[in-house]
Amino acid sequence: MISTLKSQAQELFAELNRVDWPKKEKVVRYTWSVVILSIVVGLFLWGADLGIARLLKFIIPTH
Repeated sequence: MISTLKSQAQELFAELNRVDWPKKEKVVRYTWSVVILSIVVGLFLWGADLGIARLLKFIIPTH
C-alpha cells in the first residue's frame, strides 16, 4: 500500500516536471483579460436587465 502510494507520488511529480508551465506575464495578461471581460459582460447584463424591467413596467403598469 505504502509503496504504491510512493510510486504514484513519484510519477505525479515526474509528470508535473514535464508540464510546460506558462510564464508569469502570460498568466497575468490572461487573468486581466478574464477580469475585464467579466466586468463588460456583467455591465451588459445589468443594462439589459434594467432595460427589460423598465419596458415591462411601461407595458404592464402597476398601481
